[in-house]
Amino acid sequence: MTDQQDVTTNTDSTAAEVVSSVAQTEGAAAVATKSAITINRQAMWYLLAFVLVALMGIGLWFMLERDGRVQTTVFSGVTEFFKASQAAAVVNGAEISVLDFESTLQQLTKNTDQQGVDPTDETVAADLRNQAIESLVNTELLKQAALAANIEASDADVEARYQQIAESLGGADALVARMEEFGVTEEMLRRDIRNDILIQKHIDTAVDVSSATVSEDEIKGFYDQVASSNQGAVPPLDEVRSQIEENLRFQKQQELVGAYVEDLRSQATIEIKI
Repeated sequence: MTDQQDVTTNTDSTAAEVVSSVAQTEGAAAVATKSAITINRQAMWYLLAFVLVALMGIGLWFMLERDGRVQTTVFSGVTEFFKASQAAAVVNGAEISVLDFESTLQQLTKNTDQQGVDPTDETVAADLRNQAIESLVNTELLKQAALAANIEASDADVEARYQQIAESLGGADALVARMEEFGVTEEMLRRDIRNDILIQKHIDTAVDVSSATVSEDEIKGFYDQVASSNQGAVPPLDEVRSQIEENLRFQKQQELVGAYVEDLRSQATIEIKI
């Protein structure tokens, strides 16, 4: 073998080693790349699984807080928004929110408790829920009737009534405290004031309350009934005549309004959703 052949052979051998080395390097790189891809995919799946578990946990906590099974303020804003947007009833296409229902129910429950009746009793609780939703439905019907009759409540009237309520409770701070107690916002209160003004104006024109008169026989009959069940504890008739007459007249007026509401209900489409 000549020197030239030795050089060629050595060159070929070196080239082969280089090729082999490159091949090994490429192979190692390919393995490394594949491993990296595998690791990245695993990391992605782990991350995705973590996010899903976290979201499930957050969703579960939110639902527990929404249903009142845990007491935190973490989702209070979201919970209130959810309640405000969820319908407790639908009256002629207009929704009554769960937030309004719960606020009304809370007020009725507190009043019942102050009267010495146990609001946690199943029968009482069911009756309070029914009263709350029926009251809201009737209010909505009367408001719709007032708007249909083109009755309006000015901002000035609403503001005057709002300030009157605040003064009767002892000032703005006392009013805020009372609203917080019942879960009522200022916006909700002003809305209810406006509705109340609309409804009262409408009733004054739609229901003839002047027809609610009270006779002397009715006054005496009521007095005798009370006196017979409260021996010795009832003042003379002359001292309570005007109060009895006023109460009986108010009762008759409420019956007239109730009959009007029942007529509205008979013509309405009402869906209770709770």
